[in-house]
Parts: sequence; C-alpha cells; structure tokens
Amino acid sequence: MEMSRGVVKDALRLGLLLVAFVFALSACGGGGGAAGGGGGGAEVEGEQAEARTLPEYGDLSPGKYTTDEFKPAFSFEVIGEGWVVGGAEERDVLDMKLGAEGPLLSFVNEQRVFDPSRPRDLVAVSAPEDLAAWLRRHPYLRTDDPRPVTVGGVEGVRLDATVADVPASECGETCLGLYEVSPDIDWVLYEEEKVRFIVLEDVGGERVTIGVAAPAADFEEFLPKAQQVIDTVEWEGT
Repeated sequence: MEMSRGVVKDALRLGLLLVAFVFALSACGGGGGAAGGGGGGAEVEGEQAEARTLPEYGDLSPGKYTTDEFKPAFSFEVIGEGWVVGGAEERDVLDMKLGAEGPLLSFVNEQRVFDPSRPRDLVAVSAPEDLAAWLRRHPYLRTDDPRPVTVGGVEGVRLDATVADVPASECGETCLGLYEVSPDIDWVLYEEEKVRFIVLEDVGGERVTIGVAAPAADFEEFLPKAQQVIDTVEWEGT
C-alpha cells in the first residue's frame, strides 16, 4: 500500500535524479613520532559540513539539510540510516520516509483542508484558524487531548490520533484525505494508521503541521526515530 502523503493526482513525475555526496577525508601528515601523538584524524570542532539542500529523490545520508522550496524555511539533521525523500519538496509540503515504503515524517503548510462532512468527494475548503481543534473534531479521527510542545523554539501543541473507519473516496477505499497541499497533491492517511500531529500556529507568521504517521503496530517503534529529527529543527529567521 502506498504510504506517501503526497498523492499526485495527475501524471507522476518521470525520471530519477541520483545525487551523490562525496566527502574528501584528509589525513594529518605530521611526522616525528611524538609520544601520545596518535590523534591525527580528529575532527576540529566547528569544521562540520555545511547544511545541504535536499535531493529531489533518493537516500538521505546522515547530516544536516536545509529546505529549498518549503516555506517557512528550516534546517534539520538526519540521524541514522534508512531515511529517503518521500516526494519532491514543494512550497507547502516536505515528506521523508524511513525506507521506500516505510513510515512517514511530514512537514505541511496547509492552506486548504478537505471538508470532513463530505469525505467521499474530497471537497477542499479554507483551512481553519485553529487546526488542532479541527483535528480533534474530525469525525474520522480518534484523538487524545492536546499537549504543549516546542519545536525549534516555537511553541505549539501535539496530539496523537488513529484513523477510524472511513468511507471509500476519490483517494481509495481505505484512504482519508485531510489536506489539499496543491491542486495536484493531497495529504492523506489510511485506516489502521496512527499519527502524531504537531501543530505550530506561528512560525514567522505561518503555520506548520508536522505529521508522524505509521501503521498502528509500528508507531511506537518509529516515533523516537522521527523525534530525533524533529529535535534538530531550526527555523530560519525565528
């Protein structure tokens, strides 16, 4: 089952861009054999690699990245192996997954949401001012109470939710459409999934919703791995 939240409604993008990052490792060439002088390969503090922009497709090797298209701009650090780009970075969505078909960590700047009273038709309406309250009232989500949270120095709330039974809709028989990210991309969930929403209402004047989504049976194992990345987020200009 396709787990991407960026469901492209028209033609899929063709081609695959493979981006290779090559790091030059230099050995310290000091001679002389001084006692205790075996630390020639030690990294000097502050000489870490600069943040890289995200590749269009492919693996995300450990290290620091910065957004190129998504607004508001931010940087984050990939910790551990196995992360891949979940779809092309857009103005309003950035997805990354743990494995090609694995669970998802998503950053969304949603401008429009799907009317929950018409889930079959995926009718997009303007996003509410209080998205956390909207998620709590959603008839196809079972949510817990919101709790305060801070990401990159910006305060917000988090709430965990599971997807209840959903009627068949334009995005599939077990698919629940939540946001219209763009005219071509919908952000969706599936039955039997669990998701943590982190809603930051004011990141430099814009809202960002972070989604951590996985099959319910895998959620607790995936959550700390996603949280490691979230903990490194730094918002540009805040």
